Amino acid sequence: MGRFSKNISINSSGLKSKILIAFCLTTIIPILLLLNYIFPNSASKSFIADNLGLVLTLAFFFALLGFFILKGVIDSIINVSSSARGIAAGYESAKKTIGGSDEIGSLNNSLSALSEKVKSLEVEDSLTGLYKPSFLKEKLEEEIKRAISFQRPCAFMLIKVDRFKNIVSSSGFSSAEKSLKTISNIIKDCTSEIDKVARFSDEKFAVVVPERNKKQAIVLAEDIRKKVESIFSSTEKTLNLTITGVVTENPVDGMTSEELIEKAQRILTETNPEESNQILS
Repeated sequence: MGRFSKNISINSSGLKSKILIAFCLTTIIPILLLLNYIFPNSASKSFIADNLGLVLTLAFFFALLGFFILKGVIDSIINVSSSARGIAAGYESAKKTIGGSDEIGSLNNSLSALSEKVKSLEVEDSLTGLYKPSFLKEKLEEEIKRAISFQRPCAFMLIKVDRFKNIVSSSGFSSAEKSLKTISNIIKDCTSEIDKVARFSDEKFAVVVPERNKKQAIVLAEDIRKKVESIFSSTEKTLNLTITGVVTENPVDGMTSEELIEKAQRILTETNPEESNQILS
Protein backbone atom coordinates (compact mmCIF):
# COMPACT_ATOMS: atom_id res chain seq x y z
CA MET A 1 0.00 0.00 0.00
CA GLY A 2 2.92 2.29 0.75
CA ARG A 3 4.35 1.94 -2.73
CA PHE A 4 0.98 2.73 -4.28
CA SER A 5 0.61 5.80 -2.08
CA LYS A 6 3.99 6.98 -3.24
CA ASN A 7 2.86 6.76 -6.85
CA ILE A 8 -0.03 9.18 -6.33
CA SER A 9 1.96 11.85 -4.48
CA ILE A 10 2.42 14.91 -6.73
CA ASN A 11 4.48 18.06 -6.74
CA SER A 12 2.57 21.31 -7.17
CA SER A 13 5.43 23.34 -8.66
CA GLY A 14 4.49 22.66 -12.30
CA LEU A 15 0.88 23.77 -11.94
CA LYS A 16 1.86 26.86 -9.92
CA SER A 17 4.31 27.87 -12.64
CA LYS A 18 1.68 27.54 -15.38
CA ILE A 19 -0.88 29.57 -13.44
CA LEU A 20 1.71 32.24 -12.58
CA ILE A 21 2.83 32.50 -16.22
CA ALA A 22 -0.79 32.67 -17.40
CA PHE A 23 -1.54 35.39 -14.84
CA CYS A 24 1.43 37.47 -15.96
CA LEU A 25 0.59 37.07 -19.64
CA THR A 26 -3.10 37.92 -19.22
CA THR A 27 -2.75 40.81 -16.75
CA ILE A 28 0.64 42.20 -15.74
CA ILE A 29 2.39 42.36 -19.11
CA PRO A 30 -0.59 43.87 -21.03
CA ILE A 31 -1.16 46.36 -18.19
CA LEU A 32 2.51 47.41 -18.20
CA LEU A 33 2.40 47.88 -21.96
CA LEU A 34 -0.73 50.01 -21.77
CA LEU A 35 0.56 52.05 -18.80
CA ASN A 36 3.77 52.70 -20.67
CA TYR A 37 1.63 53.97 -23.53
CA ILE A 38 -0.53 56.17 -21.29
CA PHE A 39 2.40 57.44 -19.21
CA PRO A 40 5.41 57.12 -21.48
CA ASN A 41 8.87 58.19 -20.42
CA SER A 42 11.04 60.33 -22.62
CA ALA A 43 12.92 57.40 -24.09
CA SER A 44 9.88 55.45 -25.24
CA LYS A 45 7.47 58.33 -25.98
CA SER A 46 8.34 58.69 -29.61
CA PHE A 47 8.53 54.92 -30.20
CA ILE A 48 5.12 54.24 -28.64
CA ALA A 49 3.55 57.18 -30.44
CA ASP A 50 4.73 55.79 -33.73
CA ASN A 51 3.87 52.15 -32.91
CA LEU A 52 0.47 52.22 -31.21
CA GLY A 53 -0.74 49.27 -33.26
CA LEU A 54 2.28 47.20 -32.28
CA VAL A 55 1.77 47.97 -28.57
CA LEU A 56 -1.89 46.96 -28.71
CA THR A 57 -1.04 43.85 -30.74
CA LEU A 58 1.59 42.76 -28.20
CA ALA A 59 -0.81 43.35 -25.32
CA PHE A 60 -3.50 41.33 -27.07
CA PHE A 61 -1.02 38.58 -28.01
CA PHE A 62 0.27 38.14 -24.46
CA ALA A 63 -3.27 38.18 -23.06
CA LEU A 64 -4.39 35.59 -25.62
CA LEU A 65 -1.34 33.40 -24.94
CA GLY A 66 -2.05 33.52 -21.22
CA PHE A 67 -5.69 32.70 -21.85
CA PHE A 68 -4.82 29.51 -23.78
CA ILE A 69 -2.33 28.41 -21.12
CA LEU A 70 -4.94 28.92 -18.41
CA LYS A 71 -7.60 27.23 -20.56
CA GLY A 72 -5.35 24.19 -20.96
CA VAL A 73 -4.96 23.93 -17.18
CA ILE A 74 -8.70 24.30 -16.56
CA ASP A 75 -9.63 21.82 -19.32
CA SER A 76 -7.23 19.26 -17.85
CA ILE A 77 -8.76 19.70 -14.40
CA ILE A 78 -12.26 19.30 -15.85
CA ASN A 79 -11.21 16.16 -17.76
CA VAL A 80 -9.60 14.61 -14.68
CA SER A 81 -12.68 15.45 -12.64
CA SER A 82 -14.92 13.86 -15.27
CA SER A 83 -12.66 10.84 -15.45
CA ALA A 84 -12.72 10.45 -11.66
CA ARG A 85 -16.52 10.59 -11.58
CA GLY A 86 -16.74 8.03 -14.37
CA ILE A 87 -14.30 5.65 -12.67
CA ALA A 88 -16.20 5.99 -9.40
CA ALA A 89 -19.40 5.12 -11.25
CA GLY A 90 -17.76 2.05 -12.77
CA TYR A 91 -17.49 3.21 -16.38
CA GLU A 92 -14.20 1.95 -17.80
CA SER A 93 -14.62 4.10 -20.93
CA ALA A 94 -14.67 7.21 -18.75
CA LYS A 95 -10.89 7.16 -18.40
CA LYS A 96 -9.22 9.92 -20.41
CA THR A 97 -5.64 10.15 -21.58
CA ILE A 98 -4.16 13.42 -20.35
CA GLY A 99 -0.53 13.95 -21.20
CA GLY A 100 2.02 16.09 -19.45
CA SER A 101 4.54 15.74 -16.66
CA ASP A 102 2.89 18.22 -14.30
CA GLU A 103 0.57 17.33 -11.44
CA ILE A 104 -2.51 17.19 -13.72
CA GLY A 105 -0.90 14.48 -15.84
CA SER A 106 0.41 12.81 -12.68
CA LEU A 107 -3.05 12.88 -11.11
CA ASN A 108 -4.58 11.35 -14.25
CA ASN A 109 -1.95 8.60 -14.25
CA SER A 110 -2.68 7.96 -10.58
CA LEU A 111 -6.41 7.71 -11.32
CA SER A 112 -5.70 5.21 -14.10
CA ALA A 113 -3.48 3.18 -11.75
CA LEU A 114 -6.18 3.30 -9.10
CA SER A 115 -8.78 2.16 -11.63
CA GLU A 116 -6.61 -0.81 -12.60
CA LYS A 117 -6.03 -1.59 -8.91
CA VAL A 118 -9.76 -1.60 -8.20
CA LYS A 119 -10.43 -3.61 -11.34
CA SER A 120 -7.99 -6.31 -10.20
CA LEU A 121 -9.88 -6.54 -6.90
CA GLU A 122 -13.24 -7.12 -8.57
CA VAL A 123 -14.53 -10.67 -8.23
CA GLU A 124 -17.45 -10.64 -10.70
CA ASP A 125 -17.49 -10.82 -14.48
CA SER A 126 -19.17 -7.70 -15.91
CA LEU A 127 -21.14 -9.57 -18.60
CA THR A 128 -22.54 -12.54 -16.69
CA GLY A 129 -22.27 -11.52 -13.05
CA LEU A 130 -20.39 -14.76 -12.34
CA TYR A 131 -17.12 -14.92 -10.44
CA LYS A 132 -13.84 -14.20 -12.19
CA PRO A 133 -11.25 -17.00 -12.68
CA SER A 134 -8.82 -15.67 -10.06
CA PHE A 135 -11.49 -15.65 -7.36
CA LEU A 136 -12.73 -19.13 -8.34
CA LYS A 137 -9.20 -20.55 -8.15
CA GLU A 138 -8.86 -19.21 -4.61
CA LYS A 139 -12.18 -20.76 -3.62
CA LEU A 140 -11.28 -24.08 -5.22
CA GLU A 141 -8.03 -24.18 -3.27
CA GLU A 142 -9.90 -23.40 -0.06
CA GLU A 143 -12.48 -26.13 -0.70
CA ILE A 144 -9.75 -28.66 -1.49
CA LYS A 145 -8.01 -27.91 1.82
CA ARG A 146 -11.31 -28.19 3.66
CA ALA A 147 -12.15 -31.46 1.88
CA ILE A 148 -8.78 -32.93 2.83
CA SER A 149 -9.10 -31.81 6.45
CA PHE A 150 -12.61 -33.23 6.90
CA GLN A 151 -12.24 -36.11 4.42
CA ARG A 152 -15.05 -34.82 2.24
CA PRO A 153 -15.36 -34.89 -1.56
CA CYS A 154 -14.74 -31.85 -3.77
CA ALA A 155 -15.19 -31.74 -7.53
CA PHE A 156 -14.38 -29.23 -10.26
CA MET A 157 -16.33 -28.72 -13.47
CA LEU A 158 -15.14 -27.00 -16.64
CA ILE A 159 -17.70 -26.25 -19.36
CA LYS A 160 -16.98 -25.04 -22.90
CA VAL A 161 -19.44 -23.61 -25.42
CA ASP A 162 -19.05 -25.71 -28.56
CA ARG A 163 -17.99 -23.91 -31.76
CA PHE A 164 -18.13 -20.54 -30.02
CA LYS A 165 -15.95 -18.80 -32.62
CA ASN A 166 -18.30 -19.96 -35.37
CA ILE A 167 -21.23 -18.55 -33.41
CA VAL A 168 -19.50 -15.17 -33.11
CA SER A 169 -18.65 -15.16 -36.83
CA SER A 170 -22.12 -16.14 -37.99
CA SER A 171 -24.33 -14.34 -35.44
CA GLY A 172 -22.16 -11.50 -34.15
CA PHE A 173 -20.89 -10.53 -30.70
CA SER A 174 -24.24 -9.28 -29.46
CA SER A 175 -25.93 -12.61 -30.08
CA ALA A 176 -22.97 -14.51 -28.66
CA GLU A 177 -23.00 -12.42 -25.47
CA LYS A 178 -26.73 -12.99 -25.10
CA SER A 179 -26.12 -16.74 -25.37
CA LEU A 180 -23.38 -16.58 -22.72
CA LYS A 181 -25.76 -14.81 -20.35
CA THR A 182 -28.39 -17.48 -20.95
CA ILE A 183 -25.91 -20.27 -20.24
CA SER A 184 -24.66 -18.54 -17.10
CA ASN A 185 -28.25 -18.30 -15.83
CA ILE A 186 -28.83 -22.00 -16.54
CA ILE A 187 -25.70 -22.95 -14.59
CA LYS A 188 -26.69 -20.74 -11.66
CA ASP A 189 -30.18 -22.25 -11.61
CA CYS A 190 -28.79 -25.80 -11.59
CA THR A 191 -26.16 -25.30 -8.90
CA SER A 192 -26.60 -24.88 -5.15
CA GLU A 193 -25.69 -21.99 -2.87
CA ILE A 194 -22.44 -23.61 -1.78
CA ASP A 195 -21.26 -24.12 -5.37
CA LYS A 196 -19.08 -21.42 -6.91
CA VAL A 197 -19.66 -20.55 -10.57
CA ALA A 198 -17.29 -18.48 -12.73
CA ARG A 199 -16.84 -17.36 -16.29
CA PHE A 200 -13.45 -18.93 -16.87
CA SER A 201 -12.69 -17.45 -20.31
CA ASP A 202 -14.56 -16.11 -23.34
CA GLU A 203 -16.40 -19.36 -23.97
CA LYS A 204 -15.71 -21.37 -20.80
CA PHE A 205 -17.44 -21.63 -17.44
CA ALA A 206 -16.18 -23.31 -14.29
CA VAL A 207 -17.90 -24.61 -11.17
CA VAL A 208 -16.44 -25.57 -7.81
CA VAL A 209 -18.63 -28.35 -6.44
CA PRO A 210 -18.01 -29.00 -2.73
CA GLU A 211 -19.50 -32.03 -0.97
CA ARG A 212 -19.94 -33.98 -4.23
CA ASN A 213 -17.75 -36.65 -5.71
CA LYS A 214 -17.07 -37.06 -9.41
CA LYS A 215 -20.09 -39.25 -10.04
CA GLN A 216 -22.44 -36.75 -8.37
CA ALA A 217 -20.81 -33.82 -10.16
CA ILE A 218 -21.21 -35.59 -13.51
CA VAL A 219 -24.95 -35.89 -12.84
CA LEU A 220 -25.05 -32.13 -12.20
CA ALA A 221 -23.02 -31.38 -15.34
CA GLU A 222 -25.29 -33.61 -17.41
CA ASP A 223 -28.33 -31.77 -16.10
CA ILE A 224 -26.76 -28.45 -17.19
CA ARG A 225 -25.86 -29.86 -20.61
CA LYS A 226 -29.39 -31.14 -21.25
CA LYS A 227 -31.00 -27.85 -20.23
CA VAL A 228 -28.67 -25.84 -22.47
CA GLU A 229 -29.40 -28.13 -25.40
CA SER A 230 -33.13 -28.01 -24.75
CA ILE A 231 -33.39 -24.23 -24.40
CA PHE A 232 -31.32 -23.39 -27.46
CA SER A 233 -32.92 -26.03 -29.66
CA SER A 234 -36.37 -24.64 -28.86
CA THR A 235 -35.73 -20.89 -28.83
CA GLU A 236 -32.63 -20.24 -30.94
CA LYS A 237 -32.49 -22.96 -33.57
CA THR A 238 -30.18 -20.93 -35.79
CA LEU A 239 -27.43 -21.13 -33.18
CA ASN A 240 -27.79 -24.85 -32.45
CA LEU A 241 -25.73 -24.20 -29.35
CA THR A 242 -24.38 -27.01 -27.17
CA ILE A 243 -21.78 -27.38 -24.42
CA THR A 244 -19.09 -29.89 -23.55
CA GLY A 245 -18.03 -30.41 -19.95
CA VAL A 246 -15.26 -32.07 -17.98
CA VAL A 247 -15.42 -33.10 -14.32
CA THR A 248 -12.38 -33.68 -12.12
CA GLU A 249 -12.19 -34.53 -8.43
CA ASN A 250 -9.78 -34.14 -5.57
CA PRO A 251 -7.71 -36.21 -4.81
CA VAL A 252 -8.38 -38.61 -7.69
CA ASP A 253 -7.37 -36.16 -10.43
CA GLY A 254 -5.13 -33.84 -8.46
CA MET A 255 -4.20 -32.61 -5.01
CA THR A 256 -4.25 -28.89 -5.82
CA SER A 257 -6.52 -26.48 -7.69
CA GLU A 258 -3.91 -26.12 -10.42
CA GLU A 259 -3.83 -29.86 -11.00
CA LEU A 260 -7.62 -30.20 -11.21
CA ILE A 261 -7.91 -27.23 -13.57
CA GLU A 262 -4.97 -28.35 -15.72
CA LYS A 263 -6.41 -31.83 -16.21
CA ALA A 264 -9.87 -30.49 -17.09
CA GLN A 265 -8.38 -28.05 -19.61
CA ARG A 266 -6.22 -30.75 -21.16
CA ILE A 267 -9.20 -33.07 -21.65
CA LEU A 268 -11.22 -30.24 -23.25
CA THR A 269 -8.33 -29.34 -25.55
CA GLU A 270 -7.91 -32.94 -26.69
CA THR A 271 -11.64 -33.38 -27.32
CA ASN A 272 -12.56 -34.15 -30.94
CA PRO A 273 -15.48 -32.33 -32.62
CA GLU A 274 -17.52 -35.55 -32.60
CA GLU A 275 -17.13 -35.68 -28.81
CA SER A 276 -18.89 -32.32 -28.31
CA ASN A 277 -22.15 -31.99 -26.40
CA GLN A 278 -20.97 -34.52 -23.82
CA ILE A 279 -19.74 -34.65 -20.22
CA LEU A 280 -16.27 -36.15 -19.92
CA SER A 281 -14.11 -37.14 -16.97
